[in-house]
Amino acid sequence: MPELRTRDVVVAICTEEEASLLFGVSRMEEALLWGMDYLNQDASKKGVRYRPVILRGNRPHLLVEAANRAGAHVLIATVTSSFAETLLPYLDHAGIAAVSPTVSSGVLAREGDLLFRTRSDSAQEGAFLGGMARSSGVARYVAVLGKTNFTFSGRLLARFREAVGEAPLRVFTVDDALSREELLVLLREEERLDGALLVLADYPMAMVAQQLRLFFPGLSLWIASLGVTERGSTLLGRFGEGAHCLLRASPDLLSGGHPFAVFLRERYAEQLEPVAVRSTFTALAMLDEAVRLGGPDRKGIIKGLRSLERVQGMDGPFTVDAAGDAHLPLYPATFRRGVWQVWDRIFFP
Repeated sequence: MPELRTRDVVVAICTEEEASLLFGVSRMEEALLWGMDYLNQDASKKGVRYRPVILRGNRPHLLVEAANRAGAHVLIATVTSSFAETLLPYLDHAGIAAVSPTVSSGVLAREGDLLFRTRSDSAQEGAFLGGMARSSGVARYVAVLGKTNFTFSGRLLARFREAVGEAPLRVFTVDDALSREELLVLLREEERLDGALLVLADYPMAMVAQQLRLFFPGLSLWIASLGVTERGSTLLGRFGEGAHCLLRASPDLLSGGHPFAVFLRERYAEQLEPVAVRSTFTALAMLDEAVRLGGPDRKGIIKGLRSLERVQGMDGPFTVDAAGDAHLPLYPATFRRGVWQVWDRIFFP
């Protein structure tokens, strides 16, 4: 079979610098670069080679302008939900699509726009965790949210509160670099607590969990997926015992038999985050299928992304809805002896 003429698809990996603590920017970028290397193995057969360009900034319009100057055909946007809201009009103006492995607010599930997402709505995560809290009989709880991504955390808290049937005693909104002294000031007025909802990046999540458990031994903890990383698990240690979360990737994803997992094990000595690998591979799988369906230019990629219905992911096939959002399995888990132990696999409609 003759080889096809290979065309480059320039992929602008656009990162919001201020969100670096939230989802490990360097690990996301590494996973994306390895993912493109993996897809480019078949470049001569498919006639398409992905060429990455890394762009970082805190102003959406400047990122899109830089992507235009680089000749990008599509963006992979590792940004917060709040940042993505301001990015949308610039995507429309430039006529370029963005696939995000990080955005997970249902506010952005809009049919017809140019943002396509790999993550389920944070409100669904909040409802699930809130249902667990209600089942355990919790009535007196606090919520600790980060300031960086309130579009995500606000929706999660609202559905958590609705599912529990009780409002939190207090809602703390804190910086990601919250100090121990600041936390002690926040907590000093609370005499009794049953539980706490933590919607924070991994480092502040672990620090807050430690102090809460010291103040209130045996306190129930519900941790948003935002803070669940290898580093977060290490920092939690014994203070995380019995905490609950909803994982966005199975902990054994990278030891499985998917060809990309094998590819990584053969070439990459360090351990990548399972959630970073699954989220970024999902974004690239959506892009690769869109190029196959619509073609390698901007208009073709937009057409292809809007045509997606079913795509093959790392943990099986997944569907893409009319708003361009992937529906992937999630994994309820409990923290036991320093690791997250999965006890189910669920899908949200």
